[in-house]
Amino acid sequence: MNGEPRSSRTVADFSSQWTTFPDNSGYFVSIDLFEDSLAGLLSLNDFSDKRVLDLGSGTGRIVRWILKSGAQHVYAVEPAETIEILKENTRERSERITYKNCTGDKIDIDSDVDLAISLGVVSYIENPLPTFRAIRNALRPGGRFYVLVMSREGNAFYYYFVLPLRWMTTKLPDSWLVGVSKFLAGCASIYGALCRVAPLPMHVYFRSVFMKVAWHERVMLVFDQLNPTYAHYYRGPELRQLFEAAGFTDIKMVHRHGYSWAAIGTRPS
Repeated sequence: MNGEPRSSRTVADFSSQWTTFPDNSGYFVSIDLFEDSLAGLLSLNDFSDKRVLDLGSGTGRIVRWILKSGAQHVYAVEPAETIEILKENTRERSERITYKNCTGDKIDIDSDVDLAISLGVVSYIENPLPTFRAIRNALRPGGRFYVLVMSREGNAFYYYFVLPLRWMTTKLPDSWLVGVSKFLAGCASIYGALCRVAPLPMHVYFRSVFMKVAWHERVMLVFDQLNPTYAHYYRGPELRQLFEAAGFTDIKMVHRHGYSWAAIGTRPS
């Protein structure tokens, strides 16, 4: 395992994550959270009657959101071996889904996509430029690509706590990591309660997301941060340069809730 590239190990890490947390419920799968995740750069109406690509479909939560928003068809791109979990969780809409069990740089779609999105996935791709270029090629002229990534700005407290911890947790067996995640989710819940009465670091995230989801999803959110071999926190200019290097124009960015970057770019006509 240690001899594998970090990118392959990270994909394997998410395979184990989807096995451990195969589905979710409550606010975490609500259309309200999806709309909030679009950061005002897209609306739910932008998906209506569109052919949409979802990069990093996981267990199908985002695919279901896209279809619920009226998309005509979804390309669900998921490199993990556990793609069967994705298929099972979306089987009731499978006639409107094309499943792609590949990494983003291997997407072989030619100018057939109106809109591509990736929520929280690009941060885990070690060399994302080939993926951005593959998505640009998949888009029709005038098509747009929306991403949400972890932000370096505004996350200093979190960044310097999680990174040293990840040195240990990425080496733990999943059963142990679940136990660690439960303990830290309990600590985070106490911290989140304090955030409701005081503007502590990352209080917006804890108020707007973490404290709204159920216990199962809180544990999963902690596990999600501590499990992957590779993770990257983006600075704004770095993310913009990535879009530009891939040939996107009309790039718009929002520092969402002060802890993540939302960005959208257009394939030139």
